[in-house]
This record gives sequence, C-alpha cells and structure tokens, in this order.
Amino acid sequence: MVEAVERAGVIFAVVHSLRYMPYTDALVRLLGEGRIGRLVSVQHLEPVGAWHFAHSYVRGNWRREDQSSSLLMAKCCHDLDWLSHIIGARPTRVASFGGLTHFRPEHRPTGAAERCLDCAVEPDCPYSAPRLYLSCLGDSGREHGR
Repeated sequence: MVEAVERAGVIFAVVHSLRYMPYTDALVRLLGEGRIGRLVSVQHLEPVGAWHFAHSYVRGNWRREDQSSSLLMAKCCHDLDWLSHIIGARPTRVASFGGLTHFRPEHRPTGAAERCLDCAVEPDCPYSAPRLYLSCLGDSGREHGR
C-alpha cells in the first residue's frame, strides 16, 4: 500500500477510531491507576454476524483472500489496534480460529439457484440479497420481509 500511495502522490491514513472513544480513555485510565487489577492476558471475541458475513465474506468484496485480505485483517484490524493501545504494548502472539463451515455449496437449500434474483427459495431465505440490500437502501417496507 505504501508503494501505491507514493506512486499516486496522495495522502493516505488508516483511521483506528476506537482508540479515540471516551470508553477507551476511561479504560486506559482505570488500567493505569491499577483500579481494575493487573492485566495478565486478553481473550477477545469478534462476533461477525451471519448477515454481515454473508454480505461481506461470502458474496462481497472480501470473499476471496487472494483478492483482498484475510478475515482477521479485514474485520479485526481495528480490534487489534485497540487492544494494543489498551494494553500499551504490541502483542506477543495472536491466534485466530474459524472456518467456512456454513456457507458452502453442499449446505444450500433444496431448489436454491446460483443467484438470489433467480431463486425459488429467496422469499424465505434469511440471507436474501434483495430483502437485505433494499432495506439498507431505505425501503422500510422490505426491512423485515415482504
């Protein structure tokens, strides 16, 4: 990215906004004062919701790691930055666990098509692209079904 930015001659910044939130300041202060004990280790869970996963990592821009980035970097870079800021040090080890177990061709509903717009089961599908995307575009009549 640095090389592309330098070639383009543009200003580039990564915004890790979580570190500037009031709750972050409060937590850093409480940790610094020792009021909540000594930090020994951190376990952090990033619960990627099914809708978000289906949109972004199954059919969206991040569906192929060879064309974008790993799920850890795409979804959790802000979390990793925030945790480093809270802890006051770089992590010594990071582990990420997960897998593509649900959104696989063998788990498609019977009668499902390749695309939502051609699919017989789309009206009852919790991952219906027309319903989800149109509701995001302000069609409140489609927000919770038809």
